Amino acid sequence: MHDPASPTPNSSEPTSTVSYGVAFETVGRVIAWYSREILAERRSPAPDTARMEQLIAEHRECMQDQARLEEAGGEEMAQLNARYAARLEELGSPGA
Repeated sequence: MHDPASPTPNSSEPTSTVSYGVAFETVGRVIAWYSREILAERRSPAPDTARMEQLIAEHRECMQDQARLEEAGGEEMAQLNARYAARLEELGSPGA
């Protein structure tokens, strides 16, 4: 008999679950990184308009994903958390 608490053997979904708070914090750290970069670009003597637009678009996407956490199920929450944890590493965020 299959135990519903254990993942199916061939599942491609993340097998670990994360709490809303953990996922919210992880996405929030990426949002903070983009916020710092946007501020630094604005304060630059010669702001790069294209970079600024890209940073703002990425920031907006992160905010939308963080809002999605409110209604996300366990699998989606785990996927978002994993994606944003990887993104933190890519961005080289302090504390990542």
